[in-house]
Amino acid sequence: MEYIKANEYDIYFTVNINGSVIDITELTTSITYKTEWFTGAAGRLTATLVNDPYDPIFEIPPGSQVVLMINDTGVFKGYAFKVEVDERDEFKITAYDQMIYLRFEDTIYTPADTASNIFANIAGRQGANFKIRTASSHMVKEYRHKGETFYNMIKNSIIPTNMAENKQYFIRDEFGTLVFCELSNNLTDVVIGYKELATAFVYGQSISDGTYNFVKVVQDNEETGQMDMWIKYDSSTIEKWGRLPKLVEADKEKTEAEIIALAQNLLNFHNTPRRKIKITALGLIGLQAADGIRIYLPRHEIDHKVWLKTVTHNFTPNDHTMDLELFIRDIEV
Repeated sequence: MEYIKANEYDIYFTVNINGSVIDITELTTSITYKTEWFTGAAGRLTATLVNDPYDPIFEIPPGSQVVLMINDTGVFKGYAFKVEVDERDEFKITAYDQMIYLRFEDTIYTPADTASNIFANIAGRQGANFKIRTASSHMVKEYRHKGETFYNMIKNSIIPTNMAENKQYFIRDEFGTLVFCELSNNLTDVVIGYKELATAFVYGQSISDGTYNFVKVVQDNEETGQMDMWIKYDSSTIEKWGRLPKLVEADKEKTEAEIIALAQNLLNFHNTPRRKIKITALGLIGLQAADGIRIYLPRHEIDHKVWLKTVTHNFTPNDHTMDLELFIRDIEV
């Protein structure tokens, strides 16, 4: 992934209005594009345009396709969900990628299958473009989903698969296509930090958000009418920090072995301070959440390969910056 100065960009920003593709690049004063990993949130693009109330181009109906290309690289392809004009007569479009169609709820049955096949079936049901980059092999049990979002249906098949295969499968949108991926395949050669693109950063550690040292998993027992429970904890960190509990309710389909493994995996992952970095950097075309990069901040003894939790691209005429948020965990590849 090569750094290119923003004043050398060839930007092509279009909207499809009732079948007619209209170039709105010259009318656009700013674009913000944000992606998130692990939350299920759709990629969101917001654009501000110069408004002319007499120009019919601004009658952009919700549902119009929005496309952003830079130097022949597809950056965003999605659909306008909100169109508005403010008191300064600035026109604003808010568009989302295809992850948005997984936020809706339904009640369906999924037969025993792999997570990647379950993803394909659900994405196809929603009429989304999709592909499987890395297929999973673990067979997930049949499941009856009641009033769940499509994203959670897929997520519920990915979680046991990651545990069984010791991998990190996930899904994201890549220029209008939902992709079933495995995290280790997303490692890039990008380095950000001291003398490497970064212009500002905030680094901190915390045990107040997402850190637990006492995990309790409960499950309804239909025979006794009570709840069974399994507990995993770390007495050494409890002595240092006090008890930081996490309660999880297991599905009735889970076996005791699966529940014990779940409790242990949750403890292993959360029983540590969250090391969090927010970085402002010069923009790189194509970088998005769930990509792996190297962070280099020698004064703080940080030289890690990490996964990007959120990536926000900010475009203005002749300028492109990024706001990055990440949690430090070494990547093993």
